[in-house]
Amino acid sequence: MNIFKQAFAYIQSTKAYDVLFYNNPDDERKTWGKTDLLKANEISLYTNRAIAKRAEKVSEIQFYLTDRKSQKRIDSHKILDLLNKPNSFQTALQFWGLYQKYRDLVGEAYIWKIPSEEFGNNTGELVLLRPDCITHKYDDQGRITAFVHTSPMGGQTVELSPSEVIYLYTPDPLKPMQGISLIKAGIRAIDTEQQLSQYHANVIRNGGNVSNVIKFKTPNLTKQQVNELKEQYTEQYASARNGGKPLFLAGDAEVIKLGMSPDELSYLESKGMVLDEIIIMTGVPKAILGLTEGETFANADASIQIFLRETIKPIMTDLCTILDWQLVPEQFDLNFVDPTPENVELKLKRMETGVKTGYMTINEARELDGLDPIQGADTLLVPNTVRPLEQALKEPEPNPNVKPNDPEGKGAAEHPLRDPAVRDAYGKLMIKRMDRAEAKVLDAMQEYFSGQRRRLIEYLEGHPRKRKDLLEDGFNHQLEIDLAKQTILPLIRDILKRAGMEAKELAGSSFPFVLSQRIESFLDQRSGVFANSINETTFEKLKSEFKASLEAGESRQDLVKRIRGVYEGYDETRARTIARTEVHGATQTGTFEGYKQAGIKTKIWVAVGDAQTRDAHLAADGQEVPFDMPFNVGGEALMYPSDPHGSAENTVNCRCSI
Repeated sequence: MNIFKQAFAYIQSTKAYDVLFYNNPDDERKTWGKTDLLKANEISLYTNRAIAKRAEKVSEIQFYLTDRKSQKRIDSHKILDLLNKPNSFQTALQFWGLYQKYRDLVGEAYIWKIPSEEFGNNTGELVLLRPDCITHKYDDQGRITAFVHTSPMGGQTVELSPSEVIYLYTPDPLKPMQGISLIKAGIRAIDTEQQLSQYHANVIRNGGNVSNVIKFKTPNLTKQQVNELKEQYTEQYASARNGGKPLFLAGDAEVIKLGMSPDELSYLESKGMVLDEIIIMTGVPKAILGLTEGETFANADASIQIFLRETIKPIMTDLCTILDWQLVPEQFDLNFVDPTPENVELKLKRMETGVKTGYMTINEARELDGLDPIQGADTLLVPNTVRPLEQALKEPEPNPNVKPNDPEGKGAAEHPLRDPAVRDAYGKLMIKRMDRAEAKVLDAMQEYFSGQRRRLIEYLEGHPRKRKDLLEDGFNHQLEIDLAKQTILPLIRDILKRAGMEAKELAGSSFPFVLSQRIESFLDQRSGVFANSINETTFEKLKSEFKASLEAGESRQDLVKRIRGVYEGYDETRARTIARTEVHGATQTGTFEGYKQAGIKTKIWVAVGDAQTRDAHLAADGQEVPFDMPFNVGGEALMYPSDPHGSAENTVNCRCSI
């Protein structure tokens, strides 16, 4: 046997052969199965720790229920007991931690719902099934019809229906009904880490890497000479403590370089690159893994905050959503405590800014910090003078005894509507003005309802799977309220201001109408109540249609038809009622404020007097009362037509004026 064959045999004997020659075509074509993915948790240190940290944080989830009607938080319920003690042999920390490991490593988790007589044959225990022991059965449409579990111990199989199993998975774009492993994209990094560690461990174990071959220029050596050389080399160089020593030879020989040293292989740099890839793959920062070299406290703290907010919280949200759908009764919603720690610095800054800029009282700031209120700290302060807000922005009060065109103050302004003929002409004029304003508001409301219908249908078409909270997710209450408010507020502000100016002109005042802070507050509150009210009504109608569609087992297109049916009436009937009510309310409020600023001492009710006029309103026509006293309209006290404190029977679709 020549010296090269001996050297090659030596390489094989070091057990580093598999590493050195790992990149062969057969290995490149290897497919990782579910069991291989689970075992990756054992062979990769970085992956093991990153997956463990994700599981550890998710296992700390704190569930609670919310009553759908009252929106009250519920911390004691049998569903919560089940989630906090899923079965008799695992704690919640163990159960949810293992769940998350399965979900990360394989992309799938299976929870077997075992019924119990104690729970009225409802789910009494939850058991995690190993995902590599599960296979799916599908129908012709590709829907899952059964889960087949094969015991890893005895090989026994059991077939479970989809209703018996909570199937949680991260959909694979190529196979939408199957999960995709979190670590699948990082298999190369995990494999590289394993090979680097194995190679360098073998190098140390065998006394160094085979980087050189000793070639003798003398005639072929005898077997005895070769053995003597090997024994001498082993004694002097083949151990970790002799690593790095130069090799001295006698006779005619030369050293031929075959490989690179560990330094030349940049072992540590390679490990660092692998770590970076695993951090990107799992979203776990170095600080969580205990690698703090080169990290400042601020950077480490920020990375942990981001990890909890951007990685763990979405994982918990997904888990909660599926459990709520599969496990929780209809009247409750399942929620969890936000794992993101409070940003104390941001809270303190908010408190300081709130007090200084006048949108938060000192006691409100103290309440945010869990402190008791103090006396005299419930008043808003303005930043320029640090005076009570109501003093800084106090509305000027007009002199009721002096008319703008009566500088000598001979008396109060005479009310022009005491004359029935003037009152009749005035009522018709007001109707024309309100009709013009009503047309603008009607167009805006029709556009708003059309947009709301479009937003809901687009959401449904993008989420084809039916579930009980589909409407709650698709109908964004806060967004719809904000959009409605943005639609109506500028319109009614303009209507109110114009009505106030016209009322002052009618009363003979030459001063401009003042849109005071008090009026602005009224407008903001009125538009907020309006936006919330119309969306509550819409939501209840939609909820009824969703329920009927679900009970009838209708298709998604049938549900869309129902939604269109709800909004068909809105485009004309409901939008017109809303427009008339809001325009009339803004007009009469503006008129009332205009008369008040003009110094009118009394006010007079003006009815339209046609077939649509309510009997009580017609009876109130010409009724004159002191300005700060209410009218008596059908036994109800109203400060003016469409008084926001009045009943719907006396205000909706009213067209009277003052």
